[in-house]
Amino acid sequence: MDLSTTLCGKKMKNPLVLASGILDVTAASMLRVVKEGGAGAVTCKSTNVEGKKGHPNPVLLTDPHWVMNAVGLSNPGIEETRGEIEVYKKKEKTAPILLSIFAKTVKDYAEITREADRTEADLIEVNISCPNVEDEFGRPFALDPKIAAAVTKIVRKNTQKKVLVNLSPQAGSIAEVAKACEQAGADGITAIKTVGPGIAIRLEARKPTRANLR
Repeated sequence: MDLSTTLCGKKMKNPLVLASGILDVTAASMLRVVKEGGAGAVTCKSTNVEGKKGHPNPVLLTDPHWVMNAVGLSNPGIEETRGEIEVYKKKEKTAPILLSIFAKTVKDYAEITREADRTEADLIEVNISCPNVEDEFGRPFALDPKIAAAVTKIVRKNTQKKVLVNLSPQAGSIAEVAKACEQAGADGITAIKTVGPGIAIRLEARKPTRANLR
């Protein structure tokens, strides 16, 4: 069966895309997902300019019924990510790679977008919806159509690459936010970011299992 398709003009052998997360920090892990997992495209771990430590472990919890994460946007920064993309592109010619970017303020998206534009990434994904860094960044930009559109406009102004915006299921109307991003220049929408919030409690300790909630 032919499952080939296109995403913003980029050919894919199938519509399965590795989402931005813990399996896409290095070229080696992304290549493995393509070669052994059969992904049609991959997305880099969300990256900012200078890098970010993220939350302390444990950042990933599993249960027979769910998986919970609170990674905290950890990443090595755009320079190291650029190198991983170069390695990936040298070894993989058929599965496109998306570069997910984030910034602390609306204006800060200009710098990271310019840096992303200079990478070999095929597409740019704009992360405005991370749900577990509100203590650092405030409410996700994806919850407000006007702010989401403002970010999209800045990104669109600073790159020639196609742009997808990653939206939040917690928005009052995700359709309204998506439309605002489209009108601001987005070429596509990534739907959706992590569903939540959620919490796992260690009953014997009477504390949350996730370290960032203790």
